[in-house]
Amino acid sequence: MYRILGKSNPEKQLIEHISDIYNVWNDMYKIYKDDIKDREFWRNSLISILGHDIGKFIENFQCTINKNDKRKLSSIRHEFISGVIFILNGLKNDTEKLWILAILSHHLKMNDKNLEERFQDDSLRKILMEQEKLNYILEYIENILKKSEINYKFSENIKFKFCNLNGRQLYERFNNFYKIVPVLDSESRKRYIYYKGILNISDWISSASESFKIPISYTEEGLKNKIIRKLIKEGKIKSENEFKFKKFQLESKIRNNIIAISSTGSGKTEGSLLWASLKKNNGRLLFLLPTRVTANSIYDRLSKYFGKENTSIIHSSAYYYLKNENEEYDKLEYLKDKCFFKSINICTVDQVLTQGFNLGYWEMKTFNMLNAKVIIDEIHLYSPYTLGLIISTIIYLKKNFNVSFYIMSATMPNILKELLKDALGDKVKIIKDKELMKLSRNVLEFRNCYVDEIDSEIVDSINQKKKILIVVNTVNEAIKLYEKYKKKINTVCYHSRFINKDRIEKEKELYDIERSENKKGILLIATQVVEVSLDIDYDILFTENAPIDALIQRFGRINRERKKSETKVIVFRHSEVSEKYIYDKEGILEKSFEIIKKYNGSRPSEKSFINMVEELYEGYNIKDDIFFIEGLNRHKEVQENNNYIKDKDSDSTVFTREGLDSISVIPWKFYEKTIDTSIEEKLKYEVSVRDKKWLSKEIQGKFTYLKKTKYSYEKGLEFLKEEKTEILNF
Repeated sequence: MYRILGKSNPEKQLIEHISDIYNVWNDMYKIYKDDIKDREFWRNSLISILGHDIGKFIENFQCTINKNDKRKLSSIRHEFISGVIFILNGLKNDTEKLWILAILSHHLKMNDKNLEERFQDDSLRKILMEQEKLNYILEYIENILKKSEINYKFSENIKFKFCNLNGRQLYERFNNFYKIVPVLDSESRKRYIYYKGILNISDWISSASESFKIPISYTEEGLKNKIIRKLIKEGKIKSENEFKFKKFQLESKIRNNIIAISSTGSGKTEGSLLWASLKKNNGRLLFLLPTRVTANSIYDRLSKYFGKENTSIIHSSAYYYLKNENEEYDKLEYLKDKCFFKSINICTVDQVLTQGFNLGYWEMKTFNMLNAKVIIDEIHLYSPYTLGLIISTIIYLKKNFNVSFYIMSATMPNILKELLKDALGDKVKIIKDKELMKLSRNVLEFRNCYVDEIDSEIVDSINQKKKILIVVNTVNEAIKLYEKYKKKINTVCYHSRFINKDRIEKEKELYDIERSENKKGILLIATQVVEVSLDIDYDILFTENAPIDALIQRFGRINRERKKSETKVIVFRHSEVSEKYIYDKEGILEKSFEIIKKYNGSRPSEKSFINMVEELYEGYNIKDDIFFIEGLNRHKEVQENNNYIKDKDSDSTVFTREGLDSISVIPWKFYEKTIDTSIEEKLKYEVSVRDKKWLSKEIQGKFTYLKKTKYSYEKGLEFLKEEKTEILNF
């Protein structure tokens, strides 16, 4: 009857969009009605999704969205109009305020600054509207509600008088409503997540002309077949008869929360997938990892099992990683991936921790975790502060969204085990790979000297044409050693200060070497990033001393599959820089070195490694650690300060990892090449930097170029000594 646009590109009438979003909502209702049994909630939810775009009827919006409309009308936010229409229609109780707040904020961050200032700006502009068009949309919505047997009527006051109010009067109604939003609690937060999550998910899916997809499910037999196909393709087995699940993997197929302790390369990932096969039909799978590189590696594996259409990867540089794989991949698709729309979601742990800080699209993220199975790998690697955040997140999601957890580690001291047991509750099951506990990989040796003092031993090993790994604790030391050995053997330098495109290339280079049948010698010089980043298998390790649990991770890069006979790991002394800046827990490095001495010349078993870790942390109670306590309470503090449901305006003050307040920068070398390019192109040349002592001023703007630096594919980003790096912000 009336031409009222709801979407452009392609054009879609508003009533079409309302019809489409209703269909998506209806699918979601069928899928989640047994999880959310409150009929009043579903009534209000349907009203909110049908009415969230009412405000698009005003001529200001129609002029903005219609390219053929030549009128010069001021743009006004349609959600402001939509929300005020419902406010004027009257409120029965405080719970209705939550779904109206969801409408008001379905495009904006929901906080005082955004809503009050932006809506006040809108109220100062002249609003042009036609009464008949409003009546038409309201009656269309009422008819859908009537068919759904929901009793909700728009008052005559709305239908006939709304258009007589000016912008200032509309803002007064909004402001009066917003000022009396009650002091909320965690239960209100949960209800708001349901309202906002369902509204935004329905809106995004219907706007893309898609339908709501139920997360995929799989069986033990189906998973087994996927694994067999992958192993045969990689040449690791010749027939399906060569494969069977290990005992501890099959023990994982229970509905309990699980703590799994098993060594590197033992098959924990497949064990966790067996556990996740028992998920509810509407539950997703999340795989949380400590680094971007490990996330990339697991994504590569799981996307081969479940298909890229069902598998997402989310971390700070994942968009570029996926864009590099597929030029057609776009920002809208990545936004959905970031909110866990797909069935299998692989991400760094930060992506889940940020939902507790009310950052980003936290409501959709959290809603999509309803009934999820969450796998957390290498739990022992996190600092006390981050561990506190992880524990508080586990408790919250388990209690409010029926989330189950499978937590894995190669080494887990009793204090950490007890902490996790308390968080996971009575039904937690501890599974150990007892078959591997007695096995050993490598001879362990120590040298009571520094890396420069064992140069001849390293050179001798290089001359044997073996695959040699050197791990040091700082990037500067890695670069220095690369300069020393690059002329003596095929040498690769790998650390955290490579731009995104080069880091991907380096990982590919290392994997190509790994798969090559030409067994020439190679020397890889790396930092801690190698501990859990790369699925590589070398012959000899020379490593700078580090905490024993970190050393064990490094040891796992040597003789990974336990098929080699002459492999060894050599631990040499740590530098003063390591003790002062890298591992600052008092005495932990010296204590680690003393423990390592006891095993000099032996072949420690996996059980011995666990004993080493227990000895290292003997007497340490993480519950008393001030950083752990801070992390444990941080989410609640942020939520209380933001009235539980208001968004944080910025993430600049929020860190999910202790000390890792890293920033993304572009080396000056690439200034001319990237200054006038697209955001996507600039992302290729970004690198994360932690050491702020080099920065001459605060970072501002979206992209930052670093002057007074050197960069190369071989060595990465280098700072000039004793000189502050100049910054150019954009």
